[in-house]
Amino acid sequence: MLPKSIRGMKPRRRSSMLSRSQSSLSRGDEVDESHVTQLSKSDVVLTFQIEVVVLEVRNLKSVPGTRIIYCTMEVDTSDKLATDQVEASKPYWDTQGDFSTSHPLPVVKVKLYSENPGMLSLDDKELGKVVIRPTPLSSKAPEWYKAGVSKGSQDQELKIKVAVRMDKPMNMKHCGYLYAMGKTVWKKWKKRYFVLVQVSQYTFAICSYKEKKSDPSEMLQLDGYTVDYIEPAGAMFYHMNLEGGKFFFNTVREGDSVLFATEDEPVSLLKKNRRKLKNSLSKFYYFSFL
Repeated sequence: MLPKSIRGMKPRRRSSMLSRSQSSLSRGDEVDESHVTQLSKSDVVLTFQIEVVVLEVRNLKSVPGTRIIYCTMEVDTSDKLATDQVEASKPYWDTQGDFSTSHPLPVVKVKLYSENPGMLSLDDKELGKVVIRPTPLSSKAPEWYKAGVSKGSQDQELKIKVAVRMDKPMNMKHCGYLYAMGKTVWKKWKKRYFVLVQVSQYTFAICSYKEKKSDPSEMLQLDGYTVDYIEPAGAMFYHMNLEGGKFFFNTVREGDSVLFATEDEPVSLLKKNRRKLKNSLSKFYYFSFL
């Protein structure tokens, strides 16, 4: 059965920034921990608006040109939305679906169907599917995606042209993949997807997420931590046999520390710009996600 039309769908409003007690991370002051409000996972909830636009199909060979086809689109476990129905010889659309999700790592699925001409058949035939994993940093431009098809299908080269735009909520400051290992969180050195979340004017948390999960798997409230660059040799001295990461930085507070690393070249420029980075928070921005 054909999913409901997308016409008239309106994106939900983004969640407002949460308010919390002030932290001294960005000011470089010592923290009076008795006055610091401890954050919970509910304090770092994120809401994303995602636009999915289906544009065109290429290399469709398994159905005659007069057969009716259409695409569906969905984000995570959302309701499916559908394009208009067109003939297979004219596989063009400009159909936008608007979705809302709380998952920092959502999964977008676009499926191509052909209308089943049988009188007694209830289900249309799935011809191919593309799976897209966007982030706010992903390209917004339309791209051709190779579709997954059944074994033996004539449509082995089937492609679907899709544009996906994932907006960044106001309380998300930066996001990206980092290596990390700490004493109390992220105890194993491996690559994770991190989001730097602003909870209030001076309160920030660095959170790691898994695919299709709303809550962070682990998080670190950044009150009172200092951040600085570490030469690779120094990182290897304190943590032997680290595999992954080229540029290292450390977040340190009395009794605790977390080592991070990225493979991005711009991080190395920090050594040339230390005087321009006036506080720990700006260093964290610079190290992590530029």
